[in-house]
Amino acid sequence: MLAVDVPSAVFDTLVKSASWITDEEVWKGITVSMPTVHMPYAHQIREAAAKRKAEGFPYLLLYAAREERMQILTLN
Repeated sequence: MLAVDVPSAVFDTLVKSASWITDEEVWKGITVSMPTVHMPYAHQIREAAAKRKAEGFPYLLLYAAREERMQILTLN
């Protein structure tokens, strides 16, 4: 599980597809909607997801801390 504290719109984008983990263009589209001061945190989220993908996990459970909701993200 990966708990994230991001705006609802960003969370919705993160759970649509795992392409943001490896595709730089998709990632840029997500980070545009985040405040600049949160960029280090955004990169921590991406690194944590990439680590789990590299470890061979087929899924990642994302937990939106602000809304207390979860979504399964397919990593394959």
